[in-house]
Amino acid sequence: MSGVYYPDVPPEIGDGEHSHDGWIEFGRSYYMLNSKDTPPVRLLRPVPGMIVLFPSYIGHRTLPFAADCKRVSVAFDIMPAK
Repeated sequence: MSGVYYPDVPPEIGDGEHSHDGWIEFGRSYYMLNSKDTPPVRLLRPVPGMIVLFPSYIGHRTLPFAADCKRVSVAFDIMPAK
């Protein structure tokens, strides 16, 4: 299981209407670069205090965010104890 927590998100993050900068994207499989597959893609706009949990095998990335401000996120992986 993987996850990301957003303790703080700047107001300059994409609004979804004009931009998705800084959003988290799910669905693309970048290890299959030559694939003609077009999987469904989901986007989530981070908000302060949000935590997102997802299976580690799902393709995921943060869309580039170039504003001159700080964006704080904590990414992690969870594994069962042996």
